[in-house]
Amino acid sequence: MKRIGENVATSERLASVYQTSRNYVQLSQAYYDVWRYEDCIAAANKALASSPDRVSAALAYNNICAANNKLGQWDSAIVAGKEALRIAPNFNLAKNNLGFAIKSASDTLAAPVATPFVANNDNYGSGTNPILPLASALGTPASANGITLEPCYPNPASNYALISFSLSERSAAKLTLYDLVGREVELLYDGFADAGSYSITLNAASLSSGAYEYVLSTPSASLSRSIIISK
Repeated sequence: MKRIGENVATSERLASVYQTSRNYVQLSQAYYDVWRYEDCIAAANKALASSPDRVSAALAYNNICAANNKLGQWDSAIVAGKEALRIAPNFNLAKNNLGFAIKSASDTLAAPVATPFVANNDNYGSGTNPILPLASALGTPASANGITLEPCYPNPASNYALISFSLSERSAAKLTLYDLVGREVELLYDGFADAGSYSITLNAASLSSGAYEYVLSTPSASLSRSIIISK
């Protein structure tokens, strides 16, 4: 089991072995999560150069927009945000990031004195982060009694998928993959975990095509989500 901050190495290995647009998008997000915004942009550009599908392209441009927001490069953020929305007009996350860039650019022009920009400040004085986790862009996290289970990425998956969850306090936790008739396919994690966010890489290479369910269980709650394996 790996913490979110340790996902860079896993994502780098995936992108080096399977040089697909979705793996580069995942790597871009991993870099963003550890404040490596220039590397985030570089990985997103590799995704765009790898014949991406519409979802991957929109996510890549959104990540470029968000990383440029962090760097205070409003013009570049605006260009990328507009491109994300050209591809996916209903992409609300991109709308938010583009709106943030446009407002920031306007505020900068109107300000009599420039304010130094802190690249790794997630608050921007508003209590919000202009980019959300990639999984949140692809679905809404499920939460109950102090545990959260994110949508996996990618979904559908063919070789690998990243499953992320978080705990509000130290607890016993079990993450299990089932088929649709309820048979256990794989026990992904079973043990104690401290409060925090975690990710587990599901190796789907040996799984048959079809629908599966992954379940996070603790003494206080149980959450489940579905994943499609497509070969």
